[in-house]
Amino acid sequence: MVRINVGNTGKENADDTLGVDRVIKIFNEDLVPLAKELHIRISMENHGGVSKTAANIVKIIKATDPKTVGALVDFGNFPLPQKYDEVAIVAPYASSKSSTKTLCRWPKS
Repeated sequence: MVRINVGNTGKENADDTLGVDRVIKIFNEDLVPLAKELHIRISMENHGGVSKTAANIVKIIKATDPKTVGALVDFGNFPLPQKYDEVAIVAPYASSKSSTKTLCRWPKS
């Protein structure tokens, strides 16, 4: 499995459609065929930019190859208050997860 961060549109206030379409195109043309050739899965992390919403991640997965492309769900990367709603949407497509100190309350020293 390889973790992918899909980046952003290059424009802070741009509509996500441009970025999502760009990711779908490059996945279908280059990354999915290569992943199949190498017998690996692509795990796309919710890491801001194009992957800042569960809807964008699911759209990319469905438009590529869900057997090859999945989600790396990082519980700390979706903003509150919609964090748990976003996780619930993307969780069925998870191929891996990350849960770091963002789930815990660390004592202040």
